[in-house]
Amino acid sequence: MINIFRYLQRDKVFSLINIAGLTIGLTATLFITAYISKEVSYDNFHKNGDDIYRVSVEMIEEGRSWGDDYVTVSPIGPALKSQIPDIESYTRVSYTSQRVRNGDDYLNVKNMLFADTSFLSMFTFPLLKGDWNMALAAPYSIVLTEKLAEKFFGDADPTGKTLLVDDAYYTVTAIAQNPPQNSDLKFEALLSFSTLYRMEEKHMGWNGGNQYITYVRLYPQANPETVEDQAEAIIYERLGKQYEEAFDVTFRTHLRPLRKLHLHYNYESSFLRIGLLILLAVTVLIVTIAAINFVNLTTVRSLKRVKESGVRKALGAKRTDLVRLFLGESLLVSLLSFAASLLFFSLLEPLYTRLSNSYVDFSERTTVAAIIIVFLLAALIGAMGGSYPTFRISSISLADAAKGGGSQKKQKHVVQNILIVLQLTISIVLITATIFISRQLNYAGNKDIGFNREQILILEAQSRKESQSIFLLKECLKEIPGIIAVSLSSDVLADGLTQNGYRLEGKDNVLLIRVLDVDADFLDVYDIELKSGRFFSESRFADKKTYLVNEKLAALFEGDAIGKYIERNGKYEIIGVVEDFHYASLYHEIAPLIITFAPESGYYSTLSIRFDEAGVHGLLEKIEKAWRLVNPNTPFEFRFFDEIYEAQYALERYFRSMFLCFGVIAILLAALGMLSLMAYTTEQRKKEIGIRKVLGASVSEIMALLLRRTAWQTLIANILAISVSFYLAHTWLSYFAYRITIGWGVFAGVFVLSAVVVLFTVSVQAVRTATTDP
Repeated sequence: MINIFRYLQRDKVFSLINIAGLTIGLTATLFITAYISKEVSYDNFHKNGDDIYRVSVEMIEEGRSWGDDYVTVSPIGPALKSQIPDIESYTRVSYTSQRVRNGDDYLNVKNMLFADTSFLSMFTFPLLKGDWNMALAAPYSIVLTEKLAEKFFGDADPTGKTLLVDDAYYTVTAIAQNPPQNSDLKFEALLSFSTLYRMEEKHMGWNGGNQYITYVRLYPQANPETVEDQAEAIIYERLGKQYEEAFDVTFRTHLRPLRKLHLHYNYESSFLRIGLLILLAVTVLIVTIAAINFVNLTTVRSLKRVKESGVRKALGAKRTDLVRLFLGESLLVSLLSFAASLLFFSLLEPLYTRLSNSYVDFSERTTVAAIIIVFLLAALIGAMGGSYPTFRISSISLADAAKGGGSQKKQKHVVQNILIVLQLTISIVLITATIFISRQLNYAGNKDIGFNREQILILEAQSRKESQSIFLLKECLKEIPGIIAVSLSSDVLADGLTQNGYRLEGKDNVLLIRVLDVDADFLDVYDIELKSGRFFSESRFADKKTYLVNEKLAALFEGDAIGKYIERNGKYEIIGVVEDFHYASLYHEIAPLIITFAPESGYYSTLSIRFDEAGVHGLLEKIEKAWRLVNPNTPFEFRFFDEIYEAQYALERYFRSMFLCFGVIAILLAALGMLSLMAYTTEQRKKEIGIRKVLGASVSEIMALLLRRTAWQTLIANILAISVSFYLAHTWLSYFAYRITIGWGVFAGVFVLSAVVVLFTVSVQAVRTATTDP
């Protein structure tokens, strides 16, 4: 061991470069492996996960699928359980956000689930206190997570105590462990599903709202395809037949496996899969680069130790001693690099959290698995790096060792050349992917979306009481200096809009159309252009039976849409047409939209405030004062609309950050790989280079000789990278209804960048060799 450390100290620069390069590679591999392990392990911890399926409905219109919709009506679960013998149980969940009060303590709890009694038996969310059979049985029961229970009750036992949720008191029946990160069913509290049947505004029948997600658990011997066909027949009789007659659409029912939901059947799954595949390729690349660089640098160093091997043999060292020495040196370097990577993995955890929106938990199985995988890779790389000097140099005879290993033949580098081209290709693909993602996000941020999203503050009513007082709050806010306009609406524009059935004048079929309920100040707040007709007046009674439509919907009428009517529980006259605006992300085309002046529920839930940019902090204090005057017992919370809009592309932003970070690491490691291969090549060709210089070769000629291979490798890598990058960019951008064009300027720029970085790096070694005294 002492000899090994002495060897490392003998050539400190070489040892530092070798350890640093491998450490960077292993650290990056740790981060990526931990992230991928977590993403592919979603909901794998449920004991009965193989038998659990989520029910979804796909609507097909004129051969075009609208995609899976797993948010459906409430009666689906009970109907399937009662008529299909292979279904062991079902459970339903409905997401909600509520203000929760304990005495004087208020919290706005974002992730709450109304859940059936069977929820805790179907899914593996262990209870710390309480009986899972009874926890959600009675109406107005609530199960708190450990984290939320601590916020409200500290260390005290909360079971049996009550909390005010919205305007009703709920009894705490159990405490559940905090759901793990790798679960799509994230919640801070569970509310008993039976409570929904006590709420008058909830429609729990087949004609009710699409607000519920249904899961079924099949018996182990059941055939999922058979159950799916039976479920489709049942849902067709109760829903599909009506939609087919009214909307001319076909219903398809699917049972989606629980373990595949995250990567295949959620709304962001398509982009997530592409991102994970690229990161997986990055992991393979970085491990390959780290291994190649380590082996090359170790081999370069070993070529200078042939005579040392001969001396050791002359002094009585056996081959096993040399094997132990060389292999031990290589393994020590690789394990030191692994230890350093663990340290950096821990220190850089905050950066990892910002890049991936996920935190590192060293107690999680996915993190432990990632550490074990990287440890094994480090040991394997160490063994590979030590294998050449161990089994090649230790076998050289004393006569050859005295000549410096003269009988060795020059090694061909076909494999090294292929791997160098591969690592350069993937590095260039990463940089190119980062640029395209950035350009699309910039396009989304700068595109004219049909309204002004800047300087708008959003307040949301979280309870019936707050919704009832929202008109009074608006009047108070209008009196505050610095507020330009205030408007009420049923939804936040970027959060998605409700869809209902309407029949247009002159049409036989009922159409599913998005709808937004607003008040008379909506256009002033969002600067939406009125193309023709008029907007709603201040008199709610005068415009109670009128609609506005967007240009997309107006185009469905023959001639001018003004004066035409739309039917839904009566006839509504169209009084105006507004310019098309993006009320959803750029993933979706602008669809027909109806704007109403009379919410079906009777109240609005969203308040939008356009404010003057100057003095925003003082303005927030005045808005909060008005809120507390109207809602004295509820916390004041707000969101800026531009932040809500940008949140639609959060996953893309995280992947852009990761691609950029790991792309820079990969291309630097690739350049280091080029440098190590150049050092290896020049070490073997130093006599040839010396002879060429003696015969009159200039420094530029020697440089051209050494850089020729690198130039070809860079050119080939860019050609391959352009093909791969074009395919990936085209595939990802195809998910956007509104997107950038794929220009060749990006590829040209990346080619120049990669050529400059690689050739400059390798030139350092080439200049050093070309100017050496022969």
